[in-house]
Amino acid sequence: MDVRVAENNDQNEIDLGGLTVSTGSSNNYISFQCVYPVSVTATSDKFSVNSAAASGAQTGSGNLADGFSLIIGDGSNTEIVLGQMLDVTVSWDVILSEVNFYLLNCYLEQGTSTVNVIKEGCLSEALQVSYTSQLQNRQSFQMAIFSIEGEESNEQFIVCKVRLCMETCDKPTSDDQCPDDPNYLFSLMGN
Repeated sequence: MDVRVAENNDQNEIDLGGLTVSTGSSNNYISFQCVYPVSVTATSDKFSVNSAAASGAQTGSGNLADGFSLIIGDGSNTEIVLGQMLDVTVSWDVILSEVNFYLLNCYLEQGTSTVNVIKEGCLSEALQVSYTSQLQNRQSFQMAIFSIEGEESNEQFIVCKVRLCMETCDKPTSDDQCPDDPNYLFSLMGN
């Protein structure tokens, strides 16, 4: 899925300590692209079959990643403007009563640069990131649309790493457990 971002003539820059992002531009557009693997291979461990004995154990492994999706905006190719707020949703199609997840890290990548919008479960206040939904199988947040200064490419995409957990998650519960970064201003609930 590609989402095109249109131009906005208002210029606003945020200094992230050695990296500057802009929430406005005069002649640029950005294309967000969601990328995630679409195939998974599940393979069991080796096991022995005995003709007369009924002993042994079987185990298998798999990957739950193919049940996750990352949706930008409303999922359509509507125009996105720099400086406006962008909705980002990570959904899990698998429903297990005692298993849930949270967003451990999310970053925006443009060219060779990455900017963390969520780090170690905490949201960047400087980039106006805030949760809009935190359900068992759906985590959503908003963030200000920005462009990374010095990058020639206007193509961007967002990557989120999720942490699966049973019943209760080992995630930050207060701002003092968030990364201490005076540029990003990470906090539990963000902006």
